[in-house]
Amino acid sequence: MMGLRKNNNTTTGTQSHRRRKKRSQFHGRSTQFYPQAIAALFCVIVVLIILLFWVLPDQLFLLVGITRGHVRLPVANVDVPVPSASEWPLIHIVHTRFMQEQGHLATLGMARLRLFETFCLPTMVGQSTQDYLWIIKTDPKLDSTVLDRLLSLVRPYSNIYVIASNHNFLISPDLVGSWRDGAEGMDILKSNILYAGNRTKLDQAMALREDRPILETRLDADDGLHQNYLKYIQWVAKRRFFGSGREKDSETDEGHKDDDGHEEVDGEVSRGLKEVIPKWLYWCSRRHIEWRSGPMTNESISQVDKESLPFPFGILNPVEHSKLCITPGITVGYNVGTVSTDVPIEAHDVLYKHLMNPTSCYDDESIPKVVQLTQTKTSKKKEQKPLCLELVDDLKFTAIRSRTWTSAGMQDVASPDRSYSTSVQDEMTRTLWKFLKGSFHMKEEDTLATQEFLYMNQAQIAYENLLGQCTSFHSCKQQAKDALEAYIKQAAEKGIHVIQQHPPAAGIGRLRLSS
Repeated sequence: MMGLRKNNNTTTGTQSHRRRKKRSQFHGRSTQFYPQAIAALFCVIVVLIILLFWVLPDQLFLLVGITRGHVRLPVANVDVPVPSASEWPLIHIVHTRFMQEQGHLATLGMARLRLFETFCLPTMVGQSTQDYLWIIKTDPKLDSTVLDRLLSLVRPYSNIYVIASNHNFLISPDLVGSWRDGAEGMDILKSNILYAGNRTKLDQAMALREDRPILETRLDADDGLHQNYLKYIQWVAKRRFFGSGREKDSETDEGHKDDDGHEEVDGEVSRGLKEVIPKWLYWCSRRHIEWRSGPMTNESISQVDKESLPFPFGILNPVEHSKLCITPGITVGYNVGTVSTDVPIEAHDVLYKHLMNPTSCYDDESIPKVVQLTQTKTSKKKEQKPLCLELVDDLKFTAIRSRTWTSAGMQDVASPDRSYSTSVQDEMTRTLWKFLKGSFHMKEEDTLATQEFLYMNQAQIAYENLLGQCTSFHSCKQQAKDALEAYIKQAAEKGIHVIQQHPPAAGIGRLRLSS
């Protein structure tokens, strides 16, 4: 019994020793594990912070006071680095439509492209500021020859973008949306981008759509703008949306001079008067120069007979409206916090009537009078009530408009005849050409080449213009149809051949045309 008990004690002691050894080994391993666990936990925390920093919405970071140089695009989970507000205080978009829903009309397309090359493109690339993005939307099925030439014209410029899309905003109340609410950006992202200059700049403009004031300017493809027009609009917009007390940025806020060389200065707000900041504004002009081609004829402008025409480079006339905004240059500005639905969409012919007096663009409609902020050093200070539509009157002529049988609306398109060949008309045309060369960067030789193409293809252009009537966002006026039919009949009487397309436009079948 004693031996057995001794054996049990020995066994028990051995087991205790083994347990103590295992505990000692475990504690040793635990001591080695702690630093590894802490390091792993630290890595997990760092990864979570990075994910938190890049994935959560920007609004959360604003709430906790975190700022960063990235803003979200109007698509899910896509951020882009953006410049600061001092580097890029506002975003300016210029919209141009070209042959939308008329892409198969090749001759009409080439004629309009000639006008674009002569009147529109040189005035835009010659702007005194290039701090804008020019969005040119064209038909996704645009004739390949026309498209190739269009792309070759714009490729040298980094702020031009050609988009295959027939969708337009800010033109008709039927299609609501703007750059501010992301509708324009989404349309571009969903469309085929035929040419993108600086794609990063485009992405940044989309991402900053809610954080910076937005300017959107309309320009038809056959019109052009004064070289200082965009700079002037930006200059005034900064003062309206930021206030006249905003400090100038020597690089981006140089000031503005009118056509007479007078430097524009900020008017000071009179004592006791409140300077008000608008939620949105419109700008437009009433003065422009019209260019018309020569009369319909069955001859081209050859080197032999061009001198027989009264004005081989076309006829120029100044036009000024009293209470009508012209289409080229109409600009709408959205201050930060303003959404698209806050801003009325008005056609150019009623814009002046509807917005010249209302003050709905301001928070408080009982607005005191304020000193006008844009004045020249030679002008007297005037106290006036701020309006929602501002007229650009500091430039002698803000736009050049071509009037030919390529026009969808055919408004004011009249064939000048030899009665225009007077000394007064001749002197006026020469004076205006001098002005266009200096302030619009236009060339007479380009105009002559455009005239040549219009003359050589006048009947086909009119015919295809008639085919393109009543498509979306284009004219559907009987007056325009009648004018085009008159051109086609006149061409038929002179024996000019027209290549008919099928199906013909309404009313074409009753015309006796050569095929």
